[in-house]
Amino acid sequence: SKVVLFDVMDTLVADPFFGGFERDLFGIDGGIKALFAIKDQDSFVQFETGALTEEQHFATYFCDRRPVDGGAVRRYLQERYAWLPGMRELASELAAAGVPLAAFSNYPAPWAPLVEEAVGL
Repeated sequence: SKVVLFDVMDTLVADPFFGGFERDLFGIDGGIKALFAIKDQDSFVQFETGALTEEQHFATYFCDRRPVDGGAVRRYLQERYAWLPGMRELASELAAAGVPLAAFSNYPAPWAPLVEEAVGL
């Protein structure tokens, strides 16, 4: 049987990471590139694959290991997840027409429920 498979982030749901995350949470000016210049790039990849726990990820978030308020990060993200324009309607119309739908993401497993709860996936 055929199914329509959607990626979640930036296909169905806007990823708040790219909407001022670095400025709002860490006071970093210069955009996402400025954050990436001081962020431990390996930490998120390891978290995303399950090699690090969320707590370990936040402890290794920055190269200089400055503290990160993980609860604030989670709240920030969850409060800003939102359907992209027209995507909720498209998914609803397809479902109503009997089209089997599924969604996938490489988002870290501990954060998937944040997205699901925020937008009702």
